Amino acid sequence: MPTLLGAFIVLLAMGMGPVTAGATDFVSSNAADVAAFQAGATVLTFENIPGVTAFHNQSPGTAVPSSALLKNQISGLTFFSNFSGGPFVLDLTGFGNIGDAKSGHNILSGTEPGSGSEGTVCFTCFIEVTFASPVSRVGAWNDPTGSRIQLLATDAGGATIFGQPFANQGQFVGVSLTTNTINRALFQYISTQGVTGFTIDDLTYGTVGGGGGGSAVPEPTSLLLLASGIAALAYRRLL
Repeated sequence: MPTLLGAFIVLLAMGMGPVTAGATDFVSSNAADVAAFQAGATVLTFENIPGVTAFHNQSPGTAVPSSALLKNQISGLTFFSNFSGGPFVLDLTGFGNIGDAKSGHNILSGTEPGSGSEGTVCFTCFIEVTFASPVSRVGAWNDPTGSRIQLLATDAGGATIFGQPFANQGQFVGVSLTTNTINRALFQYISTQGVTGFTIDDLTYGTVGGGGGGSAVPEPTSLLLLASGIAALAYRRLL
């Protein structure tokens, strides 16, 4: 079941409209259309990430080893979830839902705080990525056996929302602009479909004239609770 915070996030998201115009929301399950969205961009498959060992366990509430958490091991990207240590890379090898992985056998799942300093498996927790250098497009596949989700693409502080499309299970969801102004992308659970929760794969990001990249940057010192993404950002700072 979603947490109280998750319900609050959903209510905020349902009540907010786009703050700024000019962005294009992209939602599709058509492979050719997705390939066109990804053309020239960086596609992160979550396979063989240096410093990360995928966790072969998908039982909610199970403690996730720190070696599986994805925080800032990829240059230019910083990841967060309900647990401040970040989401975790999940290895689906041998599981019946191996088809949730669009490439290889690894996907990305959210986490939430457990006992002590541990994070635990959580499929209803948000997954957020911050870009050191702003990008013009971002997106990912929503797993085909999961739930309806929403992507919020914002500026660094979260006060400006460039796009907030919804996607059903098995759909790719993305936002694109003609300028490099997206600093954050937050994927969040909205409602149950096949099962309660979601994972993402093939995180895609790119800039006008090239791919994504850069080095890690400090987080903003202040956040505005104007949208679901902002509520989630504020929450992880309390962990």
